[in-house]
Amino acid sequence: MIKSTIIFTLFFLIHQAQANEFKFNNKNLNSLGAIICQSAKSPQENNIIAHKININKHRVSDKHNDFKYEVIGTCDIHYNTQKKKITTLGDEFHFSFYTNRFGQIEGRYGIKKLFFNFRKKTLHSLVIIDPLLQTTKRIYLSQSQWAKNDTIFNFDRSKLQVKISRKTAAVEKNSLLEFNDKLKTTYYNLWSFESFGCSGLAGQNQEQCQKIVSEIN
Repeated sequence: MIKSTIIFTLFFLIHQAQANEFKFNNKNLNSLGAIICQSAKSPQENNIIAHKININKHRVSDKHNDFKYEVIGTCDIHYNTQKKKITTLGDEFHFSFYTNRFGQIEGRYGIKKLFFNFRKKTLHSLVIIDPLLQTTKRIYLSQSQWAKNDTIFNFDRSKLQVKISRKTAAVEKNSLLEFNDKLKTTYYNLWSFESFGCSGLAGQNQEQCQKIVSEIN
């Protein structure tokens, strides 16, 4: 009985470690951009809030299979539904890293500094430092389940789940990332090099969200 319990425990721990392993694919990197945008969303009445994320991938070395990733985006774009125009252009974020040389990923969101901290192959936390307000915000992500690949359709075992402080914050549904916030924020095209998301839309409205985001150069 004890032997069976030990074997089951080891199997569970191995499976959990594999689920939490952060792989460098579009779904996971787009999710990091989404987490940054969600950290500073500022809702206003009669506004749709839009976000966009772009991923650039460059091969650095053929011998070592090393790549450089750059993730650039804009968060908190406000579109006024009464005036039918963008009223706030939002703030840009940027972070980059080399696949064979990383332990911590650094970046910026507006004037704020970003730090993604890893423990072995698991993403542990996102730290956001505001030098103006002299505040530090920590978002714990170690219990998240990351996507194993960029397939559009998924099964429960491969479904991406963002967990913040062990609570489920967002779940992937066939390359849509749906946050369970009050505004029902949804991010589209997770599998691609260009994703975007919106808050405050009635239901899933990918076309309208994409139209708003396309107005930002």
